[in-house]
Amino acid sequence: MSSAFKARFAGGLAAAAVIVGSSRSALALNCKDLPAPIYGVGGSAPKPLFAKLAWALSGASPTQTLVYQAPGACFGPNAIIAGTKMTGTASYWDNTGKELSCTLALTGEDPDFGAGGSLLPSDFGISACVQAQHEHHQESQGSASS
Repeated sequence: MSSAFKARFAGGLAAAAVIVGSSRSALALNCKDLPAPIYGVGGSAPKPLFAKLAWALSGASPTQTLVYQAPGACFGPNAIIAGTKMTGTASYWDNTGKELSCTLALTGEDPDFGAGGSLLPSDFGISACVQAQHEHHQESQGSASS
């Protein structure tokens, strides 16, 4: 191989390393490093409302950031009642209203609010939430052991 080819190849690898490194750091944003995070958990239906609220909070003084995880409406109030910590990834919105993702602490974050609940008739709603939580728990246990 010619030395010119080796130099171009090495330069290409270095450029690829910079691109991969910068995209990793963008994905690795920790939620706790956002300005004054307010943590919430619940259903996905209120996310458009939360995007508008998050935009308003980004302009507050001091700036605050709404961090929201949407495992399902049944999980919102129950996470508060049971003291369940948020883990994994969550959404937050920047000052333009764009939804982005951040990583929650490995030890979990306590939610400040829970959004959701069952809109089904009471004789069916509670059992539906219990069943949904049981299935979510089974799925998370299965993926944790894989």
